[in-house]
Amino acid sequence: MHSILLKTIETKVRSFIDHFGKEYFYGYHDETLYSCLLSFIKRNAQNEPYLSNIHENYNQLTFQSKSFIEKDINDKKQCYLFAFISKLLQLASPESMIFKLPTFEESFSRLLCQNYFYQQEHFNIEN
Repeated sequence: MHSILLKTIETKVRSFIDHFGKEYFYGYHDETLYSCLLSFIKRNAQNEPYLSNIHENYNQLTFQSKSFIEKDINDKKQCYLFAFISKLLQLASPESMIFKLPTFEESFSRLLCQNYFYQQEHFNIEN
C-alpha cells in the first residue's frame, strides 16, 4: 500500500521537477528526490520500515508550510506531494519562482507563490 503511494508521489514530484526545470533548483541532482522520499520513511520498534504520518515530519523550517502541505488534510497523497514540493522549493531562487510561476495552472501557481514567498523560512516577505 505505502509503496504504491510513494511510487505515485515520486511520479508526480518528478513531473513537477521536469516542468519546473532541474536547473532551477540549487544543488539538485538525481539523489535529491530519493533523499526527500526517504525522509518520510521511519522504522518502528521492531525495526520495520513504515511511511510516517505527515505530522511527524514537521520541523522548524517546514512548520510554516503546514497550511500549504495540509491544504486538504483528508487527501493523504496530496499532503505528501505538497510536502515534497515544499522541500524542493527551498532549493529554488526567487528569480526562478517569478519566471516559472506563470507556467503553472493559476490556482496551483497561487499556492506555490504563497508557500514560497510567505511561508518559506529562507524568503519571507513578512519578516
